[in-house]
Amino acid sequence: MASTVAVTGASGFVGRAIVRELLAREVRVRALVRDIPTARKALGSAPGLAFVGGDALDGRAPAALLDGCNACIHLIGILRATPGNGFQRAHVDATRAMIDACPRAGVRRFLHMSALGVGDEGRTEYQKTKFQAETLVRRSGLDWTIFRPSL
Repeated sequence: MASTVAVTGASGFVGRAIVRELLAREVRVRALVRDIPTARKALGSAPGLAFVGGDALDGRAPAALLDGCNACIHLIGILRATPGNGFQRAHVDATRAMIDACPRAGVRRFLHMSALGVGDEGRTEYQKTKFQAETLVRRSGLDWTIFRPSL
C-alpha cells in the first residue's frame, strides 16, 4: 500500500463502496466519520483503514484526516435538511473547510461528488448548494475532479 487517500462521508452509501474499492486496490484509507463505532459496523476493519472521528466543520477533523494523505475524496452530502444540518452547512461549508485544509496538509488532489442536474439556475436548495460547492472546488487552485452521479 503506497498511497493514502482521505475520504469524507466514508460511512455513507457511496462512501462505503469507495472505501471498499480503494482497499481492494491496496490504497490506504483515512475515513472521516461522525461516529467511529457505527462506521466500524458499516465498514468493518481492514489493514490500511483508519478512522478519524469528527465533523468537517469542527476545526480539527480536516487536518487530522488529511495528515499524510495524497488525495481527498469529498463525499459529504445530504438529501434532506434537518435542524442543525442544512444544505448550506453540508454542501457548501463542509466543502470549503476541506478545500481550505488541503493545502495546509500538502494535499493537491481533490475529488468532489456533486449530483446530476445541478447548475447555476438550480430550482431547489439542494441543487443550488451543490453547485455553489462545485464553484468552490473549481476556484480552489487544487487539482480537482467533480463527478455527478445520479440518485
